Amino acid sequence: YMPLTKYILFNNWLRAGLSLANAVFFAMGWLNFWSLLALSVVSAFQFSTLFVTDTANMTALVGKDKKRIRATEALIRIATIAVTVASGLFLGEHIITALGFMWTFVIVAALQFIPVFIQWWTLPSIGSRNSWSFAGIRDAVRGFFSRLGKTGEGSAEDAAAARKSALRYALNSALIAIGLGTSFFWGTPFPLIGVMLFTLLRSDIYKNVISKHAMLKLSLIFIMFTSMAEIPMRNSVLGAVARDAVGNPSAAAAYFGNLIAAFYMGQMPTGTGILEDDIVIKAGPVSFRLKTAAKWLGTAAFAAWSYFYLIPPGWIVAAAGAVGLSGVLPAGVLAAAGALITLAAAAKLYTFLHDLAPKVSDRWWMRLDVLAMLGMGLPLLAWGNPAVLFLSLFLLGLVHNPTSRTVSAAYSAESMEHAPKSMQYLAGIKSSFLNMATSTMYALYGLVASWSAGSHSSLPTWRFATGMYVLLAVALLVGSYILPFGDEKKAAEKKK
Repeated sequence: YMPLTKYILFNNWLRAGLSLANAVFFAMGWLNFWSLLALSVVSAFQFSTLFVTDTANMTALVGKDKKRIRATEALIRIATIAVTVASGLFLGEHIITALGFMWTFVIVAALQFIPVFIQWWTLPSIGSRNSWSFAGIRDAVRGFFSRLGKTGEGSAEDAAAARKSALRYALNSALIAIGLGTSFFWGTPFPLIGVMLFTLLRSDIYKNVISKHAMLKLSLIFIMFTSMAEIPMRNSVLGAVARDAVGNPSAAAAYFGNLIAAFYMGQMPTGTGILEDDIVIKAGPVSFRLKTAAKWLGTAAFAAWSYFYLIPPGWIVAAAGAVGLSGVLPAGVLAAAGALITLAAAAKLYTFLHDLAPKVSDRWWMRLDVLAMLGMGLPLLAWGNPAVLFLSLFLLGLVHNPTSRTVSAAYSAESMEHAPKSMQYLAGIKSSFLNMATSTMYALYGLVASWSAGSHSSLPTWRFATGMYVLLAVALLVGSYILPFGDEKKAAEKKK
């Protein structure tokens, strides 16, 4: 009963509150397993509802055009990427080292409050079935039970439908409670996942809408695949890699930030490339095209990242020494030349990828993603080399972001096409399937990590992840042929 606009504001307040709670608990010495478990439950709720509210709100604003949905998702993503890259590469390490974890969490919480005030003034009131209030919820509950008890003329069918609905809710609630209890008892999410899958596949919205449209069903499946490839790796495996590579907690946190930033850095050129050309930002007398500004900001960030993290600064000095030319020019001149070559090559590569991004079809994004999935096995060839790890994460972000945006936009567009009044429910179904997929991967990664706990290395987990990426690569390759994106229809229209 809460309108979308209010729910989005509540969701952002909750996210900022969680960061603030981490700061308070850390300062008071309460940050332990049980407090983190409680915060994780709240965080999971916030994260899950974020998928529903953001998708439903964005689609309600943009409409059912798939290209505009994808471009809008890219626009939202660019802000996240910019913040993550800046904090992970250029700010996070210094803030953690200088101020410690508590003040880092406080700063993060303060920054997360900023979007709340922006959205408060800018978001229109949409997606509201009725005005949310405690009185409204009370009246809705009373009306529901009132309909259950009606037996008067003309209300028999309504009462029977209400009783059937109430019975279904009761049975589904009981099944979910059993699945939840079993999962806690066994220490695995699979019983709850099985119950949720059984419940969702029997729901009216799935049977009456999703099952009747091929693109909805297929895009939902590939939303699961793309989330399995990204979220658990980003939130779990990379943390273990950072912890094992650097023993000190502060240094491990900084290294984790570098790994995350490498993945998000890969998303920048394709993310800025698929922005719409006609978005103009006006600030007083100054106006500029967002896509152009994002392109050059991304170019600068990518060039700096390439120089400081990917390519060794002294590579040209070493190369000159290897061929016997180290004495021809001073080392300082060679180093400066190497820096200029690195920065120029990185800038050229970024602008090339940025300009190429809008020309790639939906099918070819999935096919390119196959190569990125296979590229996640590169760190096994040089385990412990940060540059190789950064490169593999960069390549994954480069093409996986457009792929995930494409299948997500396809699902949203189809939802608006076939059931616009049920958009929030369809977004909820999407979020549920996404969470089931990521929970499965978290559980599998956790199982492999527990088996190899004695080795104190994340290498076995990465080997398992590489195997999973091979399977996902096969799935994406098949999907690039069977998903009805409509590319053939567009090509035929262009020929006409």
